[in-house]
Amino acid sequence: MPFIEWRPTPRQNVEVLNDTADLYRFGDYTDLATFLYECVVQTITRDLPREIDYLAAYDEARRRIQDMIDMPENMLGNLIAVVRQNHGKLAGKRRKSDVEALSDAEVEAVEQIISDAFALREDEDLGLN
Repeated sequence: MPFIEWRPTPRQNVEVLNDTADLYRFGDYTDLATFLYECVVQTITRDLPREIDYLAAYDEARRRIQDMIDMPENMLGNLIAVVRQNHGKLAGKRRKSDVEALSDAEVEAVEQIISDAFALREDEDLGLN
């Protein structure tokens, strides 16, 4: 800022009065490039494998539940999310409001399917909780 001559404009902006291109032309972007490189490495080595494992577990659970019960896709997705968030159990409130048509045995089977599908991946400490 000490090398830039400027003045305020009537539109509450600034007008640069001197040539400042050399101040930006050869900046040191080493820290920025290093940070971006580390983000890409983390994405490739950690985030993408976790996401792939999550999607594989989700697809397995969805397929197995659909083989047992005919349920709309959005309801099935919500059911899987709710059971996972509640550590493998369908909360009583959700049981009565979302899937009241299911028998207790079907609810237990669904909980077990979801737990089984995600168990291996969570055992591998993939951070998908």
